[in-house]
Amino acid sequence: MRQWAVVLLMVCCMAPVGAQQMGVEQFTHVRRYLWNRSRVAVDKQQALLDLKTDEKGFAFLANGKEPAEAEEGEGIITVKLPHHTRHITITHPDYGRYTYRVPVKWLKRKKHYSLTLNCTNPNKEYKLQQQWVVFQIEPKDAVVTIDSTVCPVRDGQLTKCLPLGKHAWQVEAPFYETVADTLMLTDTAKLSLSLRLQPFYSYLTVKSERPWFSIHVDGQPIGQLEAVSMRLAPGSHRLSAWFAGNCYYDRTITVKPAEKAVAEILNKDLRLLSTHRQPLAITADTMTVSRDQQALPLTPVVLNAPDADTEIWIDREQMGTGQWSGTLTQGYHQVSTRKGNSESKAIDLWVSDGVPVEASLATPQASMAMLNIHGNVVGASIFVNGLMMGHTPCIIPSLPAHTPCTVRVEKEGYRPIEKTVRMKGNELSDLHIKMKRK
Repeated sequence: MRQWAVVLLMVCCMAPVGAQQMGVEQFTHVRRYLWNRSRVAVDKQQALLDLKTDEKGFAFLANGKEPAEAEEGEGIITVKLPHHTRHITITHPDYGRYTYRVPVKWLKRKKHYSLTLNCTNPNKEYKLQQQWVVFQIEPKDAVVTIDSTVCPVRDGQLTKCLPLGKHAWQVEAPFYETVADTLMLTDTAKLSLSLRLQPFYSYLTVKSERPWFSIHVDGQPIGQLEAVSMRLAPGSHRLSAWFAGNCYYDRTITVKPAEKAVAEILNKDLRLLSTHRQPLAITADTMTVSRDQQALPLTPVVLNAPDADTEIWIDREQMGTGQWSGTLTQGYHQVSTRKGNSESKAIDLWVSDGVPVEASLATPQASMAMLNIHGNVVGASIFVNGLMMGHTPCIIPSLPAHTPCTVRVEKEGYRPIEKTVRMKGNELSDLHIKMKRK
């Protein structure tokens, strides 16, 4: 009878040992050091013990007899233990029972401890805890944020191993629209995401000196005089100006991402380039054709200056003296005369296709200019080439044109400002001065 009792006792003692699949390591006392400002949770009446594990469903006994309250979190279980706890009994329906004796004399109240709990069960099916996610991103310099963590991207690709479940992510790049979403990782296969961020659209404002010209971008009319395009993708676009079914301006313009570009169509740039009734849409072929390769109609023109010593200027180029005869393309041309320091006001000469033009030009006048000086300070003294000319704001008349002038503005309590300006003949130039206090 005694032998059977001994055998039964041995079986009872061995049963929990065979089922036991738990172990602990890395027991530490969580302290708040002077250089670590992170908060450490404590309880005035009990000791706190953090068990690092991904499993749930544990039960705890303090000193083998008193149930302990436990709070389960993500990857951690916090157990509240009485003061002077010497050992903890841990039970789990799958991993059995395990009694752990703390490596210190006992656990104290107002203290926080931590350890890692390892669980293994050969009879339990293995489940994948983490999974890979691969991001393929365009542009390559994008920044990826996953669960509030910024992840480095190399050559437009990011590979990350994350715990199974739902994760929030965001991809952003300069001049591109930010994309944010969530992903779900499962234990079946890795997840691949291909993203192409949409660029911020650009805009193009075109200003023309001729209100009756129709302005086109990529073959589409956008308006007249001062027109603003619809949204444009960054890159090259074709800008053209049309009048009476003829094209007088055609060039390629490049806009940057998120740029509000501005282009001007001046009278001197207008030429008859083609007689197409409809503007051409931009293509790879039309972009490579230069103006020199296009057949431009020429019209005979004769210009007469007031005397033989007067220079004749066409489109800001000296073409002759006294009289000039030649051919010009159809469109507007700027014509003026010069003699010494005198210059006539430039006029717009319209040349029609096939209609000869002969014109007498005006006598050059003394080329003078006016300068409008203003700024953020009223009453500052204005000196032009060392001579006192007035106080801000002020319009200074009769200044030499096409000649550099030194403008100096002074006032007590402010730093003096000196600038060099060159003004056009018979025009009012504007100069804004921003002064700073000493």
